[in-house]
Amino acid sequence: MVRVKTLVGDTDSEFQRNLQHEGYLWRFNDRSPGGHLFDDMVHKFAAAWWLVDTDVRSVQAVVRNAPLFFEAPTAAIFEYERDDLVGTMEVAHAPKMLLRSQYYGADEFFEVQGTEGLVWVTRCTGEMLNLPPVMLFRGDRVTESFADVDADWGAGFVGSSRHFVDCLLSGETPDMTGEQAVKTLQLCFATYEASNTRAPARPADIETSVSPPWWPKSGEQLLQDAQQLGIV
Repeated sequence: MVRVKTLVGDTDSEFQRNLQHEGYLWRFNDRSPGGHLFDDMVHKFAAAWWLVDTDVRSVQAVVRNAPLFFEAPTAAIFEYERDDLVGTMEVAHAPKMLLRSQYYGADEFFEVQGTEGLVWVTRCTGEMLNLPPVMLFRGDRVTESFADVDADWGAGFVGSSRHFVDCLLSGETPDMTGEQAVKTLQLCFATYEASNTRAPARPADIETSVSPPWWPKSGEQLLQDAQQLGIV
């Protein structure tokens, strides 16, 4: 069992205070096929695939429209090619909930449940839970925590960039190949498709981008959303 959850709230971090609103404009144009699921959750779609290295056979999902580019609440069920493996993905939007974070007002959690234990990644963007970043539970026998992991969100960008450049220089294949990137996009678009049609969608059958019915939003709607959130 794989579980991925994202919580989007608010924070008073210096990073978020210094963000320029103009940097978000490109996310709302008609060249982008979707909102938050495409812009940010695509990384979690990649994690849902990478954590178990198994393709997703079909997706069932409910994706709701939220202010600005957010798409929440969202709930998706992934049926992997392995019959003994399913996954869930949840997205919650809590704009009035203050989260502890050095970056965006968000946090993510990953769980992989096996037959003998559970691996729990307790943070990603933020630091909502006062726990080690990685924990391993083996029933009542062993509980291990890994506090010496570099869990800073920014470290992921440094590490992935260095890895990709090193692979280019050495001729090795990066962890995320072009084929895997396509599968990640197919999983994202299959989630939109499943929600739009209220029926299971097969990522392998997705050959073009899929958008939610409300996308892209009009300038008038975005202004109303911003007023609702108290941004303007």
